[in-house]
Amino acid sequence: MDTYPLYNGDVILTFDDKKHVYRVNDEIVPSVTGIVEAIGGKFSIGAGWAAKMCGEYLEANLTPEIAQDEIQLKAFAKEMKSQHRKKTEFAADIGTLVHDFLHKFMTKQNPSQPNNPQAATACKKFIEWSKNHDIEVLGSEKKIYSQIFKYAGTYDLDCMFDGERTMIDFKTSAAVYPENFIQLGGYIIAVEEELGANEDVFKSSMIIRCPKDGNDIEIKRTNSVVRDTTAFMSAVDIYRRLADLKTYLAKAG
Repeated sequence: MDTYPLYNGDVILTFDDKKHVYRVNDEIVPSVTGIVEAIGGKFSIGAGWAAKMCGEYLEANLTPEIAQDEIQLKAFAKEMKSQHRKKTEFAADIGTLVHDFLHKFMTKQNPSQPNNPQAATACKKFIEWSKNHDIEVLGSEKKIYSQIFKYAGTYDLDCMFDGERTMIDFKTSAAVYPENFIQLGGYIIAVEEELGANEDVFKSSMIIRCPKDGNDIEIKRTNSVVRDTTAFMSAVDIYRRLADLKTYLAKAG
């Protein structure tokens, strides 16, 4: 379990990487992504996509020419039901490779290119794109905590991007989703809070999507930072109300 002193040492944040759990004063606090999930964020597997993975496995592996006994059918069904998890784990592994490379690249650690061809392609395209912009890194892969709203998280990149302070998140997902900007709003709130800012510090937020399919990177940038931070505050209220209702229903039996 790693420890992170924040607010000049007034807050000691700990993070359990295996369980992905944040704690302050030995109390578990929700994560930014966990709060966004409460408003229907696209961080979890969709039922439609999971069904698609099952169907593709069935078409590729079940043939009418080969007879299946009861045991074989049971094993086949078990393997079919696990396809969405395997695909997700594989995609997550590529995403981790890309995130790790980008963090080291942006902090001038001279990382080696990933051997995985999909991750390597995504990283090369980012490097080429970054050459056309002035990026001054202020923080990378840094833990944050809001004393006001009692949540924690880890942002990807806080930087001066072409002269504007910008919060950036790297994605390797199939698309950029609206909730991604609400997520960035959560990071911005906590960073500005720790800075003791009396006015808005961040002027924009950005999603940099590095596709795993070899396509060019996708950039989505917005200057509606105040709307995104306000929306995240509302998400915190929804998250806590849902937690209270779950506790109430559990006690009510």
